[in-house]
Amino acid sequence: MPSTTQPVQRTVALSAIHVDEGFNPRDDAQRAEITGLAESIRTHGLIAPLVVTPLDANGEYRLIDGERRYRACVEAAVVEVPVIVNGADEATAALDVALVANMARVDLSPLEQAKAFARLIDRGLTRKGVAERVGVSQKLVRERLAILDLPEDLHAQVGDGAIPPGAVRSLVELAKIHPGLPAVAVSRILDPDKDAYGYEPWTWADLAEVPLAVVVGHGGGGQGLPDDVYQSGASYPMARFCCRRRPLASWPSSPSWRAARSGRMRSVSSAATSTRPRSSARRTPPSQGGRR
Repeated sequence: MPSTTQPVQRTVALSAIHVDEGFNPRDDAQRAEITGLAESIRTHGLIAPLVVTPLDANGEYRLIDGERRYRACVEAAVVEVPVIVNGADEATAALDVALVANMARVDLSPLEQAKAFARLIDRGLTRKGVAERVGVSQKLVRERLAILDLPEDLHAQVGDGAIPPGAVRSLVELAKIHPGLPAVAVSRILDPDKDAYGYEPWTWADLAEVPLAVVVGHGGGGQGLPDDVYQSGASYPMARFCCRRRPLASWPSSPSWRAARSGRMRSVSSAATSTRPRSSARRTPPSQGGRR
């Protein structure tokens, strides 16, 4: 159950606030931004309070929201800061509160939201429970979690917006066919081969409508596909289909080896002959059509 404790605002020592590594749903922390914020805090003080939750009965607190402001206060050598003390649910450990605060400021990328939703689910919430805690639709929770089903090498492009959230579903479907296909589709759209025969740019709308066509359609020619995926009608070098055989030069070629090999072959042939069953019945000659 969510905590029913009402938030309380007070002033506490900055040294009494602890920051858990990796707790903040937001991944990026730009140094220049923190330095600029520290200059502002030195001049005007901390205007927006930090959000904390009690850590123990000794007056220690855990930071829930405001990590950049906290680090700027540390850089500005602030001794005391205003905070809002918020009760935390033991199940989510205030992660839901931090997530709501970050999303309200539109600070989180779709990838950061996906990771935060997954962390809440790992703590025992259902997708419906995550949606209720964070105040978003179940559809949004489902769409964000789908990002984590993509190959990890595409996560950065989702995080920086190069891959729009609407394309994730189609890319996940391609990944179910072969884990290398999503990257091919993204390359066809973001970095097309303009010199290819029949070139015509693919769009994210095309990917949503016909995902496989983007991978193997015009302008592809089978190039860029994973090694174990082949496009019908495309040309490939023979070496791509051949098994890796032992080079002829590496086989022994001395007379002694050939003699030993011949001896083994004769032994095998003799053994096969000696074990062949013989029929005790006399073979009847073929009929001569009744003529004597």
